[in-house]
Amino acid sequence: MVTSDRATQSARSLTHVRDLSDTDDVTVAVENMSSERGGSARDVVAPSWNPGELDIDALTLDFSHAGMTGRPVSELAAAWGNRLRHVHLCDSSRDSPQGPLVGEHPPPGHGVLPVDDVVRALADHHFEGLVVAEITTRHRGRDEEERATVLAGTMRFARTHLRVNAT
Repeated sequence: MVTSDRATQSARSLTHVRDLSDTDDVTVAVENMSSERGGSARDVVAPSWNPGELDIDALTLDFSHAGMTGRPVSELAAAWGNRLRHVHLCDSSRDSPQGPLVGEHPPPGHGVLPVDDVVRALADHHFEGLVVAEITTRHRGRDEEERATVLAGTMRFARTHLRVNAT
């Protein structure tokens, strides 16, 4: 439940997002957020983890955060339609085979979400927003070569599924 103070703060934030977009010619794309490891998402962006429910023009889809909510990522992307302007390309995984999804941001294709299908659907619908790799390479330790390999693989994934020719 959202407290009165939190509801007031949320309303102010939404007003600020709209004002920035209207007066400063800036696109502010509000991201879907979730702060819990698995289970249900909390109201970290009151009044909802789902910015698609808010009266705003631009949205950011974070695959890992979306996976933690239990709602199919493809449904969010489809429901948001043209308001989807920015994508955080990553995946989500589980601590155990039947455990809840966790938001650790592994590279796309290295988790359990259908990231490839959703990204291809975006390409099919001529998505013109930004796609940004938001992955963790912590599991590679300090090995810069391994980290570079992970990043290169993420670029190949994005180019392949967005159908972008490497230049």
